[in-house]
Amino acid sequence: MGSMDKGKSNRFEIPPALGGFLALMVVAAVAGVLLWVAGEQNAQYGESVFCGIPFFVGFATSMFVRPRQRLTYWTCAQGALWAIAFVCIGILAFSIEGIVCILMAAPIVIPLALLGAGVGFGLRQYLIRRRDQHISVAVVVGLFPLLLSKEVRQPQQFVERVESTEITIHAAPEKVWPYVCSLGTLPAPHEVLFRAGIAHPIRIDLPQPWVGGKRFCRLSTGDMPEVVEVFEPNRRLVFRVLATPPTMKETSPYGEIRTAHLTGYYVCRRGEFKLERLENGDTQVIGTSWYASRIAPDPYWALWTEAIVDQVHRRVMDEIKRRAERLR
Repeated sequence: MGSMDKGKSNRFEIPPALGGFLALMVVAAVAGVLLWVAGEQNAQYGESVFCGIPFFVGFATSMFVRPRQRLTYWTCAQGALWAIAFVCIGILAFSIEGIVCILMAAPIVIPLALLGAGVGFGLRQYLIRRRDQHISVAVVVGLFPLLLSKEVRQPQQFVERVESTEITIHAAPEKVWPYVCSLGTLPAPHEVLFRAGIAHPIRIDLPQPWVGGKRFCRLSTGDMPEVVEVFEPNRRLVFRVLATPPTMKETSPYGEIRTAHLTGYYVCRRGEFKLERLENGDTQVIGTSWYASRIAPDPYWALWTEAIVDQVHRRVMDEIKRRAERLR
């Protein structure tokens, strides 16, 4: 009897706190690898990255966590949040993503991780009652190949969008038109998104004011060459965009980095300025952009792209207004 107790006391056991930490690190490492494969290797930023991986982190953490006391959802949720934090630290450390993109993704990533923690908690409670807790490892491992399967089978397609912004300028169209064509250098941005690194216009020139002429829009991330398609003085200017520079200057602890989604995931197609003379002599200017993006889930990221395009419109049109009204 004494020898049995001695053998039992000599058996090595991982402390619950250390076991929980190791489980979190394993889950975070697997999630980081999946993110790297999806973004850098497959060049896909779809539901697997922004929905599947966060859900997996919360779910897997709930299945592996080893609490000191009775298992609760709050224990699982805390584990999920810590695992997400480790993932973020890892992707910053290895320059997979930058700080701004992490902050933009947080509103969708955190709720899905907590949802995954809830599902994992419920399943684990069920398995504990059935005394089949060992199945949890098989369940989690079985999720690995499923996370990226959608993008492998069906790459994310571009979604075409149109965004318009209106502004009233207290000046006649003849005073407004020259600034619609060319603005030269724009003042430094005050908008938070632009100061954080999102691409924005810094100079606009139209040296060839005719159909087929070249229009140059320099963004904070590079040049965006354009060609004029419609040129109706004091009324309408339409141009086609020939190339779209990177969407932002991403930052990390190492400074500026180049991640896969900065090029080829947002494409500007065309732009238009329409001037309408109002009865009181003022001018209503309508700016419209045609663009496409292929980052999923589209309903969530569309909120960001629509807000950014509107801010770009307002940055340009507010400067047109300021200059035109100064010359009334």
